[in-house]
Amino acid sequence: MYEWYREGRPSTAVVPANFNAVREMIEAYRHVTYREIEACLRIDQSQIGLILRERLVAKKLCNRWIPHNVTKAQEMARIHSKFLSIHDEKLEPIKTQNSLVTIFAIWNTIMGSSLLAMAWGFQKSGLIPGMFLHAFIAGICLYTAQTILKISDSQGSYGNGGDVPELCKALLGKWAEILAKIFSLIVLIGANIVYWILMSNFLYNSVDFIYGYIVAPDEIDNRTVICPKEEFNRTGMVSLTSAIKPSNFYAVWNLYTTVPLFLAVLMFPFLNFKSPTFFTKFNSLGAASVCYMIAFVIVKASNWGIQEINWLEELHIKPTFQALSGMLALSYFIHNIIVSVMRSNRQQQHNVRDLSIAYCLVLFTYVFVGTIFYVSFPLSKSCIE
Repeated sequence: MYEWYREGRPSTAVVPANFNAVREMIEAYRHVTYREIEACLRIDQSQIGLILRERLVAKKLCNRWIPHNVTKAQEMARIHSKFLSIHDEKLEPIKTQNSLVTIFAIWNTIMGSSLLAMAWGFQKSGLIPGMFLHAFIAGICLYTAQTILKISDSQGSYGNGGDVPELCKALLGKWAEILAKIFSLIVLIGANIVYWILMSNFLYNSVDFIYGYIVAPDEIDNRTVICPKEEFNRTGMVSLTSAIKPSNFYAVWNLYTTVPLFLAVLMFPFLNFKSPTFFTKFNSLGAASVCYMIAFVIVKASNWGIQEINWLEELHIKPTFQALSGMLALSYFIHNIIVSVMRSNRQQQHNVRDLSIAYCLVLFTYVFVGTIFYVSFPLSKSCIE
């Protein structure tokens, strides 16, 4: 059944009278239930309910026509009856979005906290080699993501999401599914560690500033650029910390011991939300934060100006380039959810194009923010952390 829909021709077993009309209706309705396999037929003597899987499902397509092979149709209905009932279950069209929304959804999903570290990555690899690393790794990730979409399409896996573990199981077996899930967990754990470190730093410095502003406001010095590697940091925050270090506050508020635990306590209630609606709505703020970061870098660069750079040195790749390549491997990673994201695209024939445009936007954003900040940073490039 699935084959005659994909190939545009009916099979010899079941031939709907209005085949072209059926195809048009199928394009208008979708369903996400997985195990419909290729098709589902429900028969009640005078009507045939035809529900096609492959991420597109018709809504009670009925013809007063009995197929030649009724026995086969009844058997298919029996097998799939536990998954769908067109008499009891009302199928509604899945909400879709145009290509522009899909592109920015992918852009917002891929963009992450690594945007903050792109200038540091260029410092580790060199400016020109860093750009080539960006293009190379982005190209690999784009190619593999498109490959996943093509395999999912060929396997008819859009209906259940057809994510990487399911595709690995369908192509290679159970062991491949387990291996894919293990590596997915490794990526997830790595991302969680990075976010935990960043959020701990943000929480520590925010509370530290508020405490210092209340206790010793005269000790705070306003400086726009700092170099943590200097032996005597001239920022007001460090001098303030050393001035009031004997306080019991810093015995409790420590970046490396207590703050990560406080952060875990604060975040634990959010992990118990049953509905993902909160997280999906909250994730929309990611686009605003990225726009803020771009504007921040542009303003700072315009104030600092372009600094003198030894371009011959920047042409050579540095021995520490692995720091950037490892970071980019996670920065461009979206493969575990790419099928789920692209399922909502209204024009499925443009999936490859939209995904390519989204990756180009991500590449531009990463390189733009990292390069502008790197070339305009007024202190030694080794101060970028």
